[in-house]
Amino acid sequence: MNINQKFILVLNGPMCAGKSTLTKLFMEKESVFRGSYDAIKWLIGGYSADNETHRQSAKEITFNMISSAVNQGFSIIIDGGFADYRKRYQQLADENNFIYLSINIEAPLEVLENRFLDRVESAKIKGNNISVTTLDGFHSRYDWYLTTNKDPDGIIFDSDKLSTEEIGSKIINLINEN
Repeated sequence: MNINQKFILVLNGPMCAGKSTLTKLFMEKESVFRGSYDAIKWLIGGYSADNETHRQSAKEITFNMISSAVNQGFSIIIDGGFADYRKRYQQLADENNFIYLSINIEAPLEVLENRFLDRVESAKIKGNNISVTTLDGFHSRYDWYLTTNKDPDGIIFDSDKLSTEEIGSKIINLINEN
């Protein structure tokens, strides 16, 4: 990977699409700051996705951390953007002369369901805590992505057809072309 411009990269997508895997690839090869709502929500004691205050607080803390990292000169990768913060991220990029790129990572529903079931099984074996453990919960989050969070202007990559490395290379090319 060889990126020659500062950027804010937002990875949108349903659960198990490959956002975190792609984020890890970038973090291994580039000096980037990871803005992760998921990491922040686990730092809020008693966090509940049903609690609007918890959700908004986690989003705002994440945004503030990303803003601070941009001010320190870091490029940003956000694994799991939120539609209601999209304009704020675009504005932050514009104000700091960063490239803004929004990507939708997707795969066929059946593939995502199988990945999800594998994730649940792996978490049980390892004793890890995950927030969604049923297919009903998965489908609820999948529907939310399609109806609320998918970026209609974002570039779509299918993680069932392209490897993480191929998607990463295409994203780097898009950043470097701007």
